[in-house]
Amino acid sequence: MLIERDWSCRNCGYNLRGLMTGHPCPECGKVELYEPPRPGEQTYMDWAAAHSQKASLRTSWSVAMIVLIGVLPAAILCGFLVVERAGALVFMLFGPFIVELLKIAPAATLVERKTRLTFKPSQLYAMTLGAALIFAVAQNVVYRLVFFPTLPIDQWLYRWTVCVMLHLICTAVATRGIVAVWETIQKEGRHVGVSKASGSLILAVVIHALYNTCVYVNGFAGYGF
Repeated sequence: MLIERDWSCRNCGYNLRGLMTGHPCPECGKVELYEPPRPGEQTYMDWAAAHSQKASLRTSWSVAMIVLIGVLPAAILCGFLVVERAGALVFMLFGPFIVELLKIAPAATLVERKTRLTFKPSQLYAMTLGAALIFAVAQNVVYRLVFFPTLPIDQWLYRWTVCVMLHLICTAVATRGIVAVWETIQKEGRHVGVSKASGSLILAVVIHALYNTCVYVNGFAGYGF
């Protein structure tokens, strides 16, 4: 049977439109099992459209705000755990991974489980970038009150500018992958796992980890996050 609509390979994302059902993907060789819905059979697109009508834009944004409130405890906890004195491996590798994952996890969960609660990509960016800002502020406050109360003013200015911007940039990079998954779901009308966004998350972690590594190697206490 001919695939007559945009339909990406679940393995590599190649558009299989124009190929026959069961034909190996020209890009990666994986066989995508595609079959049009039978007469009267409910498709994923039908199900998603029916459920989306039950969720208003106001409900959607309310969920986004609740998500941001829920991020605060995790941000404060990371402020205590991911600090310079936590050790090289935590500071340069595990810290960046945990922080970047936690910042996008709520938005990724919504796309994976409750796609109908997200009406536009701007809501996903609002959730993740808001979470990034909360993480940056929470870490700076914890650093100031607990770990580095006597840090010079120039280092605090650096933390409130460069470190905050780096949080936002890393999160924007990771969010792009989630948005791409959301757009595929809307376009093709089928469920797509957010594991497809892992490449963007890895890139964000690498950027964060490289920055922390440079800070650690140069011994600039208080400049990392």
